[in-house]
Amino acid sequence: MFSTWDLVRPSLWHPMSMVEQSMMDLDMMANQMLGSRFPMTQSMLATPSTREDDDFFKDLPVTEREQEPATTQPQAQREGTRAFSSYSFSNSSVVDDKGRRIESTRRRYEDSTGRLKAVHERAVGDKCLKTIWNRKKRDDEGEHRTLCSKGTPEEFEKLWSST
Repeated sequence: MFSTWDLVRPSLWHPMSMVEQSMMDLDMMANQMLGSRFPMTQSMLATPSTREDDDFFKDLPVTEREQEPATTQPQAQREGTRAFSSYSFSNSSVVDDKGRRIESTRRRYEDSTGRLKAVHERAVGDKCLKTIWNRKKRDDEGEHRTLCSKGTPEEFEKLWSST
């Protein structure tokens, strides 16, 4: 049949290059058919950073990351009280049919002194709405703030409901 040297003859270059081009076209077609309609990027897969955690905890009565917690509690604080603290975190994101990333992040801290802090951050593309609830003591009325990165909270709510 053909020897290896026969394949490098100029008379065979054109047909061989056509076969190679056809194979590359088949690969490209398969990639287009099987590929995602909305390719995932690294920013879509990113998890919250420790900086975001530190921002949430900076005004809360918790120990620093590097510090060891106390192993015992003073006698005066132990009598008749049970201390507790609770922290929860939730994050979800999807890509809508328009290719926009829709994200919701919730954080909540509560302890036995009545301290409560909750943050709900929602984002559609590059627009973000952050709602913050903060209470220092059980009897405290607390504060409620809403921050919007672009536009007004009402405009964001309208955008959020359209997703």
